[in-house]
Amino acid sequence: MKIPQSVRVTVVRKRTLARKPTKKQRLQRLQQQQQQPQQLQKQVTSTSSTTSTSSTSTTTTTTTTTTSTTSTTSTSSTSTTTTTTTPICPSRIYSQSFVSGVYSASLCSAWTSFVASLTCSTYKSFTLSGTYNTNGINATNSVVVNAIATALRTSSAYSGTSNGVTWYVGTCGSGMELASTAVCACATGYSIRPCIGDLNWGGVNSATCSAPSQVMTLSFQ
Repeated sequence: MKIPQSVRVTVVRKRTLARKPTKKQRLQRLQQQQQQPQQLQKQVTSTSSTTSTSSTSTTTTTTTTTTSTTSTTSTSSTSTTTTTTTPICPSRIYSQSFVSGVYSASLCSAWTSFVASLTCSTYKSFTLSGTYNTNGINATNSVVVNAIATALRTSSAYSGTSNGVTWYVGTCGSGMELASTAVCACATGYSIRPCIGDLNWGGVNSATCSAPSQVMTLSFQ
């Protein structure tokens, strides 16, 4: 159906014309307008509100006192010096007069006592001398000297060299002999054996069997 033009215009106008607000709507708008400044003021107030935070910094100073104790240890060192004193041996001397071709028991007894007295272990020398060699011959090797003294005292056999002379210790007859040749031999030289039991009692720088009368001396010092 075809609509008349006048009517069509009227329809268009109805679409474009706005409705008038009602009284209630006007009141609502008025209230909104009144509230907007307050909201804006709140926003501004909220925006311009500055929160000031005061930060208090507390500095704690800790003082540590270190006490250093120094301990001094005093060590006392005591040095003990031990001085070993070598005992001085008393001199032991056998000196007797022998008669050619005669055996003497008293000379043997004196010899036995003499060798028993050689108890020191630190003799320095011995000398065998007599009528035919007043200076005698010496032994100064202390090791040999003390070994000979021990052998005579203990009736033991021994031989050792000192000052170029080899000495022999051994039993001859009923007692001990000291000789520069051999034990119980008849060689010329140095031999003393008072307890042989016969006339061959030895000699100093002479025959040792059937020797001439003489003084024989043996000393340890």
